[in-house]
Amino acid sequence: MKSILILTDFSSATEQTIGYIKENGLQLGIQRILIYHSFGPQGIDTLVPDGIKIPILGDEHQLFENSIARLQKLRNELLEVLQDVEIDVLIDSKPVVEAVHEIVQEKNIDLVVLGINGSDDGGKNSVGKIPAHLMKNHSLDLLLVPSNLKSYRMDNVMLACDLKNIVQILPDKKLKEFVRDLNAHLFVVNVGEENDMDAVSLVQEQTVLHELIDDLNPEFHYLKSKDTVPVLLQFAQSKQVGLIVAVPLKRGFLENLFHKSETKKLTLNTSIPLLLMHKR
Repeated sequence: MKSILILTDFSSATEQTIGYIKENGLQLGIQRILIYHSFGPQGIDTLVPDGIKIPILGDEHQLFENSIARLQKLRNELLEVLQDVEIDVLIDSKPVVEAVHEIVQEKNIDLVVLGINGSDDGGKNSVGKIPAHLMKNHSLDLLLVPSNLKSYRMDNVMLACDLKNIVQILPDKKLKEFVRDLNAHLFVVNVGEENDMDAVSLVQEQTVLHELIDDLNPEFHYLKSKDTVPVLLQFAQSKQVGLIVAVPLKRGFLENLFHKSETKKLTLNTSIPLLLMHKR
């Protein structure tokens, strides 16, 4: 993940995102960062949680100038720590989703990073329209940083994985490079119901999973429950996990995380960043 795109709306979640990249950018070997902001109506109000609108004040030129100044400030913050990283800013008035897809293709972006804004006084996190749309996209690697993030450290990483067709869906090479760059300890967690798979298939898929990533010396945990999200979060909190890695599917395990209500469940009650990683 040498080239990243940071989406910003200048909220508290943006501050957390910048801090997160400052803390971990060197370890991850990031070589290029592009900080993007859309100052058009669609760009602003869709980056915040549903039901919250940020009004556009003043003329477009003044808004543009103010946004450029704030982007440059974020760039300078990153350069304080990441002096050898190429860091640029980009601003326009395009709809965010359209812009993201264009930028990813044109700039060869490896990872899209954005914050999840708090939606109430309790500091809980909510997924707005743009993050929810990007989460459902099955080609973008996406890092979501909660606004109530407690720690920037990623000493412990948890992979939440399915056991169905694991060799087809797990981006093992990308995952191994990522974990090694961080020098992190990896927990591999599967949550399933008792009769999800027959015994023979279960053993076969577990064997394949071990063969793919055993060289990382991970801890494997196979948990039985129908309540996937609460069990994953409880495990992550008990092990002081600093990052949850999920491999989203169009169907099957973790699918519920990407329905709107379940997505909010995952982000609403956790301060742990979530990395959605895809096999290409």
